[in-house]
Amino acid sequence: MSMKNFYLVAIFIAFFTSISLTSAQDLLWETPAATGSGNETIALYAGSVSLNDQIITQLGARVGVFYINSNGDYNCGGYVELDQNYLDGGNIAIAAWQEDAGEDNGFDAGETMNFFLNLDGIDYPASDITFAFGDQQCVANDLSGILSINFEESQIELDPCSCIDGTEGFPTGGFC
Repeated sequence: MSMKNFYLVAIFIAFFTSISLTSAQDLLWETPAATGSGNETIALYAGSVSLNDQIITQLGARVGVFYINSNGDYNCGGYVELDQNYLDGGNIAIAAWQEDAGEDNGFDAGETMNFFLNLDGIDYPASDITFAFGDQQCVANDLSGILSINFEESQIELDPCSCIDGTEGFPTGGFC
C-alpha cells in the first residue's frame, strides 16, 4: 500500500470516528405514562422558544423535558408540540412526570429537568432558560413558567491526534 493510500485510509477512519464521537444518544420523544406521584406543569409563554437566538416559528417542533434513568440515559418525562395556537400567540404547557416509588419511570423529586428541542428530527439541548417563576428542579404538583428558552447546536471540541510522521492534526480537517 502506498503512503498516499495509507493517508486516505487514515483520513476515512478519522472521519468516521469523528462522526461517531459527535453522535449522541437518540432521544425518544414518547409521551410518558402518567404516574401516581404527580407532575410539574411547565408553562411556555408565546414566543419563548428559540434556536440560536432565533424564535421558532415551525409548526410541529417539540420541546421536552428529560430525566436521566438508572442506566444513565435520557428518558422523556414530557413534551409538547408547538402548535398553531402557540404560533398565533398562545401559551402552551408541558407535564413533567415524577417517578413512582421504586420505579424508574419519571423524575426524582428535585431532579434537574433537561430541556431539549426537536426540530426537523434533530435534538438541541437548552443553553439558556429564563423563568418567570419556578425553576429547573422537578417537584410534583408544582408550576413553573418560562419567559424564554434558547437552544443551541452543540459543538464538540476534538483533541489533536498523533500522525504517523510525529506531528499533530485534527480528525476533522487538520491533516498531517
